[in-house]
Amino acid sequence: TRYLVLVNLSIFLRFTAMRFLFTSMEEIRTKESSVEVNLQVIEKPYLLGKEEQEELVRKCYPLVCQGFVQEPSDEVFEDTRNHVLNCTYLWLYAEDGELRVFTTWDHYEFDFGTVLYLGGIMVSPQTQGRGVGGRMTKQAWDLYGGDFLVAQTQNPVLYSSWLGNGFGIHPNLCGVSSCEAMKAATAVIKARNWSLTSEERPQFRVEAYGKCLYGVRPIDRDIRVEEFFCAHLNFDRGDALVLVAERSEH
Repeated sequence: TRYLVLVNLSIFLRFTAMRFLFTSMEEIRTKESSVEVNLQVIEKPYLLGKEEQEELVRKCYPLVCQGFVQEPSDEVFEDTRNHVLNCTYLWLYAEDGELRVFTTWDHYEFDFGTVLYLGGIMVSPQTQGRGVGGRMTKQAWDLYGGDFLVAQTQNPVLYSSWLGNGFGIHPNLCGVSSCEAMKAATAVIKARNWSLTSEERPQFRVEAYGKCLYGVRPIDRDIRVEEFFCAHLNFDRGDALVLVAERSEH
């Protein structure tokens, strides 16, 4: 009986997720009427069979190479594997059968509140600038909940995407964060066993990646965002920014 309940709950959650996302995907269909759109939500991909896992990694791998502007390599393949399989939720957005965007999500509960963590987002060059990744992020936050939305990045375009979706981002363009946002960032850093390079400025992580992740660093069209990232991060040594958005501001 317990197994049946879990299966039925899983089916219900998948149905609810797809119904919840229908409106967002319909917006894309309206703009791209000749394109067949598909969104797949996979819960706990690390529980899939070995062959299914390998197929999933191979499917996402080319998109990672495109997104980071990197040549195919064992290092990039293993990084793809770690991100795609070691998450709670994996979202795959395809157009005409071609994977265009994927996002990975985890959920944390702390004594001060809950956090939805965006572990990775990859958007194909053909899809960039259309707001698909931003809409997926907004829908995921609405669906899974969380007092805070958190992501670690070197990409100023992600920051602009969150701004464009009306998220109240910490740090702001003046480099200022609320105490609650810094608390959320610190909690996620510790939960993921990362080094806390500064207790006073936990969201600015020095040498977080050890190098620049991008073959060609993404540049944002908003000069304010671009200047903010260049002023606070040394990309060559691998600095990263831990972005935090608060639910009360969403």
